[in-house]
Amino acid sequence: MSGLESTFDLLRSERSAHAESVWLAAMRSDRRFVRDAAFRASLAGAPLSVQCEVLRRWKTYDDATRRELAAAIPKFNAGLRSCLSSKSEEDRAAAVAIALSLRIHGVIPELVHLAEDGDEATRDSAARVVLRLAQSLKAQQLEQPSDASTEHTYARVHGCLEQAVKRFNNHRRLEIVEAFLLLTSVDNETLLAILHEPTNVHAMAVNKELQRVRFETLPDPLVVDFVHGSAVPEPIRRLWHERDDERFFRRFLASLGTAPSLQNALANLKRLDEPVWLTDARERIDCLSFDEQRGFIVLVGAVQLEHEDDRPKLLCDVATHGELANQVEATRRLAEFRTDEVSHLILELAESGPVSVKAEALSQLKDRNLPGAMSRLRAALDSPEEEIRSVATAAFAEYTMEWYLGGFDMMDEEARGPNGQIVLRVDNEATGRLRQELETHGKRTRIRAVQVASTLELLDQVQDLLAALLMDADQWVRLEAIGALAELGTPEARQALNLALADEVRVVRDSASAALQRLVEERPRANV
Repeated sequence: MSGLESTFDLLRSERSAHAESVWLAAMRSDRRFVRDAAFRASLAGAPLSVQCEVLRRWKTYDDATRRELAAAIPKFNAGLRSCLSSKSEEDRAAAVAIALSLRIHGVIPELVHLAEDGDEATRDSAARVVLRLAQSLKAQQLEQPSDASTEHTYARVHGCLEQAVKRFNNHRRLEIVEAFLLLTSVDNETLLAILHEPTNVHAMAVNKELQRVRFETLPDPLVVDFVHGSAVPEPIRRLWHERDDERFFRRFLASLGTAPSLQNALANLKRLDEPVWLTDARERIDCLSFDEQRGFIVLVGAVQLEHEDDRPKLLCDVATHGELANQVEATRRLAEFRTDEVSHLILELAESGPVSVKAEALSQLKDRNLPGAMSRLRAALDSPEEEIRSVATAAFAEYTMEWYLGGFDMMDEEARGPNGQIVLRVDNEATGRLRQELETHGKRTRIRAVQVASTLELLDQVQDLLAALLMDADQWVRLEAIGALAELGTPEARQALNLALADEVRVVRDSASAALQRLVEERPRANV
């Protein structure tokens, strides 16, 4: 340790007026190395008078020296506050410059005091710095995770600004109001008093000033945040309606598009008349971000429109020009509208839209009862896209084997095949259910089940049950089974038919014989 360092350590520990005067003399020495030693010693801690001397020399320091001081600035808090409350304009100016340069948010309360009680020049300067530091503090809050120290500073600054707003009549500094608005939240009582109760004693002057500048001092984020609040003052709702700049409406839409909950927002939007900027937003759909487009969908679904038939048109814009997920969402919301324009778009999207959009459009065809809807859905059952097949399958959910069996006798011949093919695609239990039907006791039930197996070309999957039916007590059931086995023509089927040649009923024997004869006659042609 050098001699000078030892000297300043002794001065720091002595804590006397004489020690301070020696340190101050060193700070003002004609010798550079003495001044530098005194400065660096102060970075480790110094008496209040020395701190002030270091701070008032701020403008004379080079960048490297300023960085050194910035790193140690927490040790100069007392000096900063002393300079800010000093009667010396030089001291105040130095402290203001340092606070602004180093973003020392903790001195905002002292600056507020200067803005209220200083001379005119000081008040102007302090008020401007208060606003700039509030802007910096807000940016820091958004950019960095807060810690206990930051939260304490934020709470102290906010409380000071709130009290200063209540004293607005005394200082008339709109910058202080702006700083408060920048850092406050939509549920702050003072803010709500200003906006809800313009006759409130401490709010009347502020409200009048805000009205005079048409609320231009209200930060956009705060105005937008009210959409998720439980109580929306009329001036805020008026701003939502009247603001027409792109920056505002994009922020408004993004807030709707990213909110984890929209319960309050939807209630608030229902009381909002069509914003003047809605047309501009509509014309920029393909330029809006994903979140902004999603917010546009939310807004269109809730806000009061001058012409109600504009609502589906606005959703159509997103369905055709938005990002994919938003196209799907807009298409989904079009389900409640039955205009010709919407139906035409749904048909177009069901035919040639992106897969996800096409799937959503297809899901609406049946309820809309549009021409060709069912044929499109039938075709979709064979789509290579699983998402499309899933939608088509859901559209035919009632096409079960139970339904088919129940309506089989009433269907004409041309309808049985196509309807049955849908059943086979939709009902995974179709074959099992048919086998159950073949094993029931009802004569007509078993005969119908054989006919269904033939129609749906499922004979090979129920061959064992068909062979068993040749032993059925009812000859008409046996005759139906013989016809099905003859149609099947497998070696197992022929073997079963040979057994039927010994049936006790002649018509059954004759039918089995004729069936076998046909199979013999058809075999050479099949081989050719």
